[in-house]
Amino acid sequence: MKAHLFFSNLTVAKNTSYSSYTTPDNKGSGIYTNSSSAKFRNSIIYFNDLLNYYDLTTTSEVKNSVIQLYPNGATNFNIDPLFSDTAARDFHVSASSIAINRGDNTYIPAGITTDLDGNLRISGTSVDIGAYELDLCKSYTTIHDEVCFGTPYIFNGQNLTTSGIYKDTLTNVALCDSIITLNFTVKNPAHSTDVISACETYTWIDGLTYTTDNNTATFTYPGGASNGCDSIVTLNLTINHATTGTDVITACESYTWIDGITYTASNNTATHTLTNVHNCDSVVTLNLTINHATTGTDVVTACNSLHLD
Repeated sequence: MKAHLFFSNLTVAKNTSYSSYTTPDNKGSGIYTNSSSAKFRNSIIYFNDLLNYYDLTTTSEVKNSVIQLYPNGATNFNIDPLFSDTAARDFHVSASSIAINRGDNTYIPAGITTDLDGNLRISGTSVDIGAYELDLCKSYTTIHDEVCFGTPYIFNGQNLTTSGIYKDTLTNVALCDSIITLNFTVKNPAHSTDVISACETYTWIDGLTYTTDNNTATFTYPGGASNGCDSIVTLNLTINHATTGTDVITACESYTWIDGITYTASNNTATHTLTNVHNCDSVVTLNLTINHATTGTDVVTACNSLHLD
């Protein structure tokens, strides 16, 4: 014999299913039931992935509930429950919600006298639908705020340094609780690297002139990031240097060098500047020796005949 499954005053919201639609067991990211005797009362099932409510048997019973995409009619509503702040996971309902006083008191299990917050389960004429009862004396406020990393932000006596949802309870003008929910975001600065190769020296955006490699210097543009926070640039600098060399040449009478000049005498002072593999200067010094042709006279005396090769 199957047991009867009874559920009352649930709030099921923002649940996510990552499975396929093709298998029935993967439907119903809010509620899934395969029990024909299941009974759901006074519950909110909204803003879940896939089907909010999936009944494999089609015979479960739903009354006095707010369910997304579930047929309107009788005591059930396919109407936005107007949560205080769905994005901040604050699933209290506002005073104008369809859930207020729409539940059935007879469906509250015996011994249950308070809601999820510990407030009286019935504060009006009828129980509210969902896990929370609206206390008209209490006020609920949600604040969305964001700061850049490192900016002091004091809330409820503490300096907040990480994103998250924070709560504080104050006293309102009616001397009731005023519950403040802060949806807080810490924005990070933007980081980038300035990769530079230079010859001998380089003057960077920080105004300093560097003569050696550097990959630690940083410069900050206040508020320069797209999110309004600082933009921090790190230098990655390589300093290359000029090179020198000597072109040793021996020639006869004259020599036209890489500088386009024709030399007729030995020379070891001329220079010419090229570009090396790092696009820096390559200074070549000429070491030229000019040799010359020689002449002579061969004086010969011979008898009768002379044979010269």
